[in-house]
Amino acid sequence: MISIFISNFLVAKNKRERIKTSYNTEIRITKKLHDELANDVYHTMAFAETQNLSTNYNKEILLTNLDTIYSTT
Repeated sequence: MISIFISNFLVAKNKRERIKTSYNTEIRITKKLHDELANDVYHTMAFAETQNLSTNYNKEILLTNLDTIYSTT
């Protein structure tokens, strides 16, 4: 009886630890992705506000930046 209780306790403890590890990993990845995307969006917006977008070169840079953000998302 005691061995069944101990084995069930250990299985439940292991399951909780795996769920917690998975959750922490997902949170870490989510924060990193959020920070990188926010940084990319900020720089792209700053570029669009400060550069002359009537030139083809600046338009291509802007489109490349937007495509990078879209791909990352």
